[in-house]
Amino acid sequence: MPVDRRWRAVCSVAALAGGAALWISFPPTGWWPAAILGCALLGWVLAHHNTTARSGAVYGFLFG
Repeated sequence: MPVDRRWRAVCSVAALAGGAALWISFPPTGWWPAAILGCALLGWVLAHHNTTARSGAVYGFLFG
């Protein structure tokens, strides 16, 4: 079953946004609730049934 390109784009943007949210949670900004959002976004991307090990590695690279 081929994965829709739009879904991959959504997952990529979500992984990037999650990484940015995690970055914002550290000093000097210190907005710590963003860490919860960042981890939740990565978990949402990785928990999808079409996420393979290869795509999960790419999303993790985009996150971090």
